[in-house]
Amino acid sequence: MDPARRPNLFLVGAPRCGTTSLFSYLAEHPDVFGPAEKEPHFYDRDLLGPGGMTESEYEALFAGATRERWRIDASTLYLYSAAAPAAIKQDVPDAHILVALRDPVEFVASWHNLLVASGTETILDLGAALDAEPARRDGLSLPTNVAPLLLSYTELGRFTKYINRWEEAFGPERVHIVLLEDLEVDPASTGTRLLRLLGVDPSGAHAFPHLNPARRTFGAAVLAPLNRPSVLRNVARTVVPRPIRRYAWHRVTRALTPHGPRPPGPTAVRERLEAHFAAERELIDRVRAGNTMADVAAASNRIPSGR
Repeated sequence: MDPARRPNLFLVGAPRCGTTSLFSYLAEHPDVFGPAEKEPHFYDRDLLGPGGMTESEYEALFAGATRERWRIDASTLYLYSAAAPAAIKQDVPDAHILVALRDPVEFVASWHNLLVASGTETILDLGAALDAEPARRDGLSLPTNVAPLLLSYTELGRFTKYINRWEEAFGPERVHIVLLEDLEVDPASTGTRLLRLLGVDPSGAHAFPHLNPARRTFGAAVLAPLNRPSVLRNVARTVVPRPIRRYAWHRVTRALTPHGPRPPGPTAVRERLEAHFAAERELIDRVRAGNTMADVAAASNRIPSGR
């Protein structure tokens, strides 16, 4: 892959943790190039299967980059891909990795809500979806056209496991964590801190965009049939270019699942998840305690000043 046509900053996840807003914020900075397609999913075929972008299509996304210091790929399932860290390390050995996190209990509730809203998840109750995980790991009770891992909520929230994988590949000095809770409380300061960590001038930044709110789920009954394999779907995959398919699906899901508050989960479910994610909650507490300007200055000194 041509070094001039590859990203060197990867926003690898987690989904539902402010990644869309982070991508928009970074891509608007003059020292960061953001492609037209936020999530090309070039390196996570072990999760999503074949049929993704070719190498030439992936390079074409970054062909418009000029003298920007960073070129960003914000595919938020890379976090969970077993193949992505080594593959990216091979192609871009000096890459930096950006991870957005939130309280794992809130993450699981938000991820389940999104899958229900999109028609992907067929079990509408979160507690019941958690109960179904053992059977789903055995290939039972799975909706069609979805990677099994994406429905393993207690596995997806094990952030420490996946961050360790990326740190083993790139070293902890190249893996940077941003907390959604910090973005919600003080987006301007958090964005400025991130830009300084990346070694770019915060004065070139735009205002931080609004975070993606939760979406209501009443459109799920319409979206679920659209997710099922069909002759029409297969024909569309063949004749309609991938970017157009993704754009159309995005517009349909947004129309059928407008913004709205996510109802709080049952106390018993929350307590169950809090016990399961004790290590992750400790990780987030440590990250929050370490998010000081002194730490950021020390980290930014480790980033070379060249392109």
